[in-house]
Amino acid sequence: MTLQPPIVKERILLHLLDFAKFAGAYDVPPEVTQEGIARATWIDVPHVLQYVRPLLKEGLVRERTAHVRGGPRRRKSYELSEAGQMRAYSLRTRLKSEFVLVRDAGGMREQALGEVLDAAGGKTSLLGVLREF
Repeated sequence: MTLQPPIVKERILLHLLDFAKFAGAYDVPPEVTQEGIARATWIDVPHVLQYVRPLLKEGLVRERTAHVRGGPRRRKSYELSEAGQMRAYSLRTRLKSEFVLVRDAGGMREQALGEVLDAAGGKTSLLGVLREF
């Protein structure tokens, strides 16, 4: 059984989950802007809004204007709602239990994605690991 990669909307939820602590903050990191979301979820910037709009309508994501660190002005930023956080947590839990093929010095073997993430030692996010598969 191999991992089915998450669709773009799911990748957006997973990415924003990593930045949930900035919900409502005055200063937000650039990763919660359209450019940051595009970079993290492997899509072009002009396409971000077409994937975010349905999440906004479903009440999973909120859009607001915030000061972006290192930027001269306020810009649109995105954060998960409570329902979005719940959906992202359940998605992350499901993905971490999926098995992927891993190649190492011992050869090829199946390993749970959560174990692969733990072996990375916090050096990468779940999306960073998924990008490799």
